[in-house]
Amino acid sequence: MHRTVVIADLIQKNKYTSIVEVGVYQGTLAKYLLNECKLTSYYMVDPWVVYPEPEGTIGKIESQEEWEKTFRKVLKIVKKHEEVAKVLRMTSKEASKKFKPLSIDLVFVDARHVFDYVVEDICLWWPIVKVGGVLSGHDFKQKQVKEAVHFVFEKENIKSINTKCGGVWIVEKRVHVEMRK
Repeated sequence: MHRTVVIADLIQKNKYTSIVEVGVYQGTLAKYLLNECKLTSYYMVDPWVVYPEPEGTIGKIESQEEWEKTFRKVLKIVKKHEEVAKVLRMTSKEASKKFKPLSIDLVFVDARHVFDYVVEDICLWWPIVKVGGVLSGHDFKQKQVKEAVHFVFEKENIKSINTKCGGVWIVEKRVHVEMRK
């Protein structure tokens, strides 16, 4: 099952309406969810810039010109859903500061696939997720992603990491605990 279907099912079963996607890239997930789910807000967080990535990590676009083309494609997706979809062209860290704690039903992280960045994203966005909501992400099969997810949640004694088809990981927020950095 593709990640789009896994996340759509999760949203529909739990009646989630507020979503943040961190690491939008071409907008594949956003397009699917905006068309298939009844959402009140969908925030798309991505700076759409070239980053120097360590060897062995995902880095599909190497020029800023290509990132600009990709960004323009995403804006076309948003145009059809202006009342719900909001583009936040900034880093995950910058965007996380714009949200109140416990304000979002689901945060989906699919940004930089490097251990330290995954840990940072989890720690930034966990406080934003409502109790009963979910922090989720993609590419759990990648070593650095998997290690980062386990590192953060095991340190916090949160053991309910569910993995789904399509390399999706899901952690439900049952109670609010502050993350230690």
